[in-house]
Amino acid sequence: TQQEESTEAETILRELVRLEPEVAMNHSLLGGMLLAKAIGENSFSPLAFELDEIEFHFEEAIRLEPDQLVFRKMLTIVLFARLDFDVLAQQAREITLIAPDYEDSSSRLSVLSSGNNPADSVPKLRGAIAQYGPRASFYEEMSIVYARNDLDVEQEAVLREALSHHPDNSWFYSRLGYLLTTQERYAEAIPLFETEVALDAHSPYPHRNLGQALENVERLADAEAAYRKGLAQNPEHEHSYLLLADFLNGQGKFDEAELFFREATQLMEPGVRVFLSLQDFL
Repeated sequence: TQQEESTEAETILRELVRLEPEVAMNHSLLGGMLLAKAIGENSFSPLAFELDEIEFHFEEAIRLEPDQLVFRKMLTIVLFARLDFDVLAQQAREITLIAPDYEDSSSRLSVLSSGNNPADSVPKLRGAIAQYGPRASFYEEMSIVYARNDLDVEQEAVLREALSHHPDNSWFYSRLGYLLTTQERYAEAIPLFETEVALDAHSPYPHRNLGQALENVERLADAEAAYRKGLAQNPEHEHSYLLLADFLNGQGKFDEAELFFREATQLMEPGVRVFLSLQDFL
């Protein structure tokens, strides 16, 4: 299975790092695999302990090859997840020194050096858009700045602007849909999540987003269909089982809910939350 192949690849990369600890690419490849795993398991947060190891390997890669831009770009992803803005700003400056014409460096540096202050960072991001064009990364940074400052109106406007330039970018649909759900604008969020599902059907999270929005407008049959489709697309992802099981439990379909809770425990490496969910249900 894909999970078994991923585990085997991780084992091989760990052995490469052990045998050749002074090869920068070994650290970068292992860090990249662990990063993809953290994102895939929805554990990509400042509290995810895996980020310690991921950060270490990218730092080692940078130590061994300090002028390699890709190593620093990968490290900035981890630092952003950890909300480590001081170190992140330092890395953004290093990227700018190494590649002054690299378009993403100006956006990252403008946001970080301004401390996520919209009054400082948004004009710089707008300047980057004027200079380099309407790149998705600039709009992502701007929407994050607005989100961190609870500027919902501005965030909605910039996300809609981003979608006008990037109609195939599932992240913008997800982000705008989520923003609308926080305002209980579920009916408006549903078509956004439907588009997200169409663009990224093999990820469990668009199906979750759509199902939850449908639940909130009492379209329960459609919500169940969304959860079932998400599970069919992701039969090895524990969260897809738990979503459907929780929904069925809430509808009083206890026998079928228990079946899906137990199915989740049969996965190759089920997480702790699977067993806690089954325990709570029982």
